[in-house]
Amino acid sequence: MSLSSVFYFLSLYGYVYFEKLKPIASPDEFERAAHAQCLYLLGHAGLLHGLLLTSQYKETKIHIKSKSISSLGLKLAIGFTILNIGFTFFPQLGQFVERTAKLSAVAAAIALALAIPERKISSLLGALVIFGFNFLQALLSGWKENILILVILLGAFLLPVYRFRIVLLGLPVLILLIFVLPTFNTVFRENAWQKGIQQEEAFKIALDAVQKGDETSANNWSFLVGRFSEIGIFEKYLNNVPQVVPFYGTQIIEQSIANLFPRILYPNKPITENLVMERVRENKIISYYSKSVSAKPQIVVDGYLSFGIFGSWLFCFLVGLSAAKISVWAEQLFGGYFLGTGIIFSGLFNVYWRGNCLEFFLNTVVYSLVIMIIVYYTFQLIGLIETKKTGEAP
Repeated sequence: MSLSSVFYFLSLYGYVYFEKLKPIASPDEFERAAHAQCLYLLGHAGLLHGLLLTSQYKETKIHIKSKSISSLGLKLAIGFTILNIGFTFFPQLGQFVERTAKLSAVAAAIALALAIPERKISSLLGALVIFGFNFLQALLSGWKENILILVILLGAFLLPVYRFRIVLLGLPVLILLIFVLPTFNTVFRENAWQKGIQQEEAFKIALDAVQKGDETSANNWSFLVGRFSEIGIFEKYLNNVPQVVPFYGTQIIEQSIANLFPRILYPNKPITENLVMERVRENKIISYYSKSVSAKPQIVVDGYLSFGIFGSWLFCFLVGLSAAKISVWAEQLFGGYFLGTGIIFSGLFNVYWRGNCLEFFLNTVVYSLVIMIIVYYTFQLIGLIETKKTGEAP
């Protein structure tokens, strides 16, 4: 976020892409943007500090019982996909639906990345099918992150094998996706979410809009300036807190903890989305009458709203601290990097990549930990992993 704000600063200087079309912004606007940028950088320093403190990996005592890692990746991708489809029939298991979908997507990307260098037709076809299914699900989800994550993961796992070719091909593909996805998603959401059109039809309409390219350039610049870093939204909070609205103190933390309790144990539990959007509205980020807009603040913003400048550092520090700690633990439980961080951590805890407001962030992390433990005991039960005997080679 601290790097992608470069487009916002270009906009302040009056540029649309690389053409100067507007007058330069006022000194006050530059000052607010610089303040937000400083807090982004401070937050990243806190994040890195937390990562470095807890990134202490040790040899695991768990052994993966599989002769072929690529075959295991494919089996896991198929297994998580089947589980995800099964869980969708039970609305009460929403936590499992979302997590198994992520696990399936990550395992599919890894399975394809491992199958390509091996060039075994059966493994490659199977991996392509399961990756294609997950990519289609990502396209129909309406979320840009789901698509980008799949592509970035595939490229990242192929990078050690095809270094130059991945860099040469991957960068243009990523730039192309960043350029077309804002228009595709805007049109898709408008038709599928707001007008209630069937997903398949909404997909065709969105694809047609991208091919025509009428709004692509404007939508893409708007995304790069506004949503890519959300620095403009952060500015509004800085302009409001604490001058108009006082610091929230522990309120956001208390709401996040209360959100962890299942509704069956907490019948009067408020709807989390409404709770979060209340601070969005009272800081005039969006109008009170807006019902279909979601503009939840990121962790660095929630930290500032709670405790000011120190809060931005503290919240991001705790994010880095917990991310590395959980990654280390996952590798201890699942026999090393491939299964521990590569699939389990990446699949269950990718909220660490895209962020969210504290209420949703903490909820995702806590319930992902619960599901990680369930997966660990399930893998032990079916014999996929086992504890190495003393003196046994890794």
